[in-house]
Parts: sequence; C-alpha cells; structure tokens
Amino acid sequence: MSSKSRDSIVTVLSGVAGRTLAGMGLLGLLSASVGCETKSFLDPGEVGRFEKTPLLVPILDKVVVGVEQDEVRFAGAREVTPEDLVAPTSDAIIGANDVIQVTINDLVGPGLQSVETKRVSQNGKISLPMLGQIDVAGLTEAELELKVNDLYASKNLIVDARTSVAVLQALSRRFSVFGFAGQQNTFEVEKADFRLLDALVRAQGVNADAGVETIYIIRKLDATAAGSGSGETGAPAPTGGDPLDPLAPQSRSAPASGRVNVMLVQDDPMAPAPAETPATETPAVEAPATDAMAPEAPADATVVEGRQIQIEGAPAPVEAPLDAFPPVATDGFEFQAPAGPGDTEVIAIPLPELQRGELQYNIVIKPGDMIFVPTPQVGEYYMGGHVLRPGAYSTTGRRITLKQALIAAGGLDQVAIPARTELIRRIGVDQEVFVRVDLERIAAGLEPDLFLKPNDQIRVGTNAGAPFLAAFRNAFRITYGFGFLYDRNYGSRDNNNN
Repeated sequence: MSSKSRDSIVTVLSGVAGRTLAGMGLLGLLSASVGCETKSFLDPGEVGRFEKTPLLVPILDKVVVGVEQDEVRFAGAREVTPEDLVAPTSDAIIGANDVIQVTINDLVGPGLQSVETKRVSQNGKISLPMLGQIDVAGLTEAELELKVNDLYASKNLIVDARTSVAVLQALSRRFSVFGFAGQQNTFEVEKADFRLLDALVRAQGVNADAGVETIYIIRKLDATAAGSGSGETGAPAPTGGDPLDPLAPQSRSAPASGRVNVMLVQDDPMAPAPAETPATETPAVEAPATDAMAPEAPADATVVEGRQIQIEGAPAPVEAPLDAFPPVATDGFEFQAPAGPGDTEVIAIPLPELQRGELQYNIVIKPGDMIFVPTPQVGEYYMGGHVLRPGAYSTTGRRITLKQALIAAGGLDQVAIPARTELIRRIGVDQEVFVRVDLERIAAGLEPDLFLKPNDQIRVGTNAGAPFLAAFRNAFRITYGFGFLYDRNYGSRDNNNN
C-alpha cells in the first residue's frame, strides 16, 4: 500500500472519530441538562409522570357536571345496619303454599297411622279428617302438632292424640336472584342463619371482574314496620250534628295530637282585584257571599292579596307576606299518579368489599327477599385521530379509563399532541357533548383520569409544528456496538478525485 493511500485512510478515520466524539459529547450535554428521567421537549407525544414519589389521583365518572345524568339505581336504597346481621333464633314458621305432612296415630283404628300431605292455602289453612279447615300459617311444626292434638282431644275423636308435622316444601321461605348472576332462580332459605354469601353460592356467584360494584336486596317490610294493617288515618271523627243528614253542619273537636289541619284557599280568579292600599296598612276585605247556606266567617277573618288561611274550616288572620304562600302549581299534575310501595325497602351491598372478606356486608337473607345483580355496561368505545391503532374497542363489561384506552390503541403516533385530545360522549338518546381533555396532564397525574362509557369517542389531535418536530427527530441516527461505517462522503478531496 502506498503512503498516499495510508494517509487517506488515516484522514477518513480521524474525521469519523472526531464526529463520533462530538456527537457523544453533545448527547452527554443534553442528558446532563434535561435529565434522563425527563421526557424530551422534542417529542411531545411522550406522556407519563416519570417521578419516583407516589401520587394518589381520583378517577372521574362524569366529564361535564350538570350535563351528564347520574345513572342511579334504586335512589332510595339504604346502607347495611347492625340489625341486618342478626339471625333469627326462633324456629321457622309455616306459610302459604308450603307442603306439609301430618301423621296422625289411632285416627282410623288403634295402632294405625294416617298420613296427610297438604298444601297450605293462600289464607293459611289446611283440611284434616274430621276437623275440616284449620289455621296453620304462622305456626311452627311443634306448635301445629300441639294444636292438632288438642283439636282431636277436644272433640273426643282420639283419646290420646299423637301427631307429627313435617314441612316437605317450604315454598314460603324462598328468595329470588335475578340480573347478572350465574343462575337466575328462586331458592330456599335453608336455615335461620342463611346469609348473602350463601345465596350467591346457590346462584353460582357473580364474576368479580365483571364490573358489578353494588348489588341490591329488595325486602318486604313487616306490617308493623310499614305502618299498614291498622286502618287508622289519623283524622278525628266528626262529632255533633246529624250523622244521617250530609247537609247538616258538622263540628270537629281538637285533635288529640295537638296538630291542626291548615289549608290554603285561593280566591276566585275571575273576581275583581282589590284596590291598592298603602304598604303600612292592611285593611280587612269583606269576602263576597258565594253560598247562602254556608256558615258565616268570623268577623276577624283577614284576606291578604286574594288569599286566606282556613284552620279547621274557619278563616284565620294572615300575617305572612304573599311570597310565603305561593299559588299551587297545576302543571305536570297527573291524576292518581302511581307511587312506590310503602311496604318495601332496598338495601345496597358493595360487592367488591363483600368479596374481599368484609363480612359486615354479609347480611341475613330473609324469606321473600329479591337479590338483584345489575348488568354491567357492555359496549364499544372508539379511538381515533393520531393513535397507532384507531378503531372500535369493547369494554367487555369492565370499567376502562382513558389511559387504559390509549395503551390498548398502541399509544400515540409521531405527530400526536396529547394536550389536544377530544372526548365525545353521548348524552341521552339524541344528544352528545364535546369535551376537550388534556391527555398529557392526565398521564402525568396532574388531572384525574376518566372512566369511559359505551359509545365514547376519543380523538387525539396534532398541530402545525408536530410534523417538523417528527422530521427533526428522524434526522438523527445513533449506532452502538463495535464497528465503523465507511462513507466516501467523509473522504478527502484528493481521494474523491482518484
């Protein structure tokens, strides 16, 4: 090899080494200035917090407060109380539709047994030989045995009556499970200390990953607790007058409870308006006589701006201003609108806490309870804009956050600007709301994340400078390992002319 060739190679290697050292120095300077754990300002699509200290950030259900309607189930549901955990200590009682077996000794002959299988009627009765209809509802097995023995002995049918009672099918002691459960059916309350976890096992459980957060128990209240069955309305009975004459004036005594029925009376809207009077004086206005048969009002009855108060049927003085007694609104009134049952209550049970072993929510299941497991929201959300894999994604019944949706879509592309993210959420049936969200701040923990809902659309935008930053980032290439790349562009001028 000639000396001229060796000089050319040395010159090329020197140039390559110099440029490599310069590049390494520049890279080290940038690393020292911005830090290795800080995202590069040249790549705005890099999202995250990258801090060593932990941070607790909430996750929101609604993006626009006041616009999105709360999806509330059983708004009047109550929480668990200590009384819900107390199991009954008495024996089970017989109820309607139960199938019982009554074995009677010596009825048809000495030493002979008669076996009677009966279904309890809705009125709580069964029919036995020579006794006819007897009441059995509300009795235990032992109490019914004593009752049948006494009836046969009192009628001199059996001298020493001996009977036995067994409940074959306790249809009155059943509960129901419906909704998102393994098996929807009715099941029997097998024992006095039968609890919610026992009921979920009978219904083949609920998937813990299905996104069900609350289950509800619909329970029928006792008649005494619901205030039914007494037949009392609280109104005092009329006294005086002729009870056979409906036109005769009736008087009422003062209620024993001390409460007074107060009624606001609106005057005839077609009557002429009263004359204006000074604000410091409120004269008494004589009410027009509308019915000659009606009793006269007391002389001290006062009318204020067309309204008056009646106490127990007689007008009373009014001292309150007009705003205190607004007119009764008639818009939206529905005649005999249905109301919710007053003898039923709903108990809300947090399912995740129960499945974690917090047994204060493992309440006793009573006969007639209905356990409702809500169906989780199942649907699709849509990722679009500058993500690597745009398209439709299923929620699979689980609650998905915005950050999780971004990861499922493969992250952002090279020109994405996470601060320019838009969420489109459907409101009701025929409306949707557009909301600008800052995905960069959400990923950094500076703003709370969002739970997505079915039909949500997420679009990640860009800006005019993002393509130039992407082109600038792609202009640099770094090699690592051992080896050299020879390029004639790095050769000397004399070498290129050869």
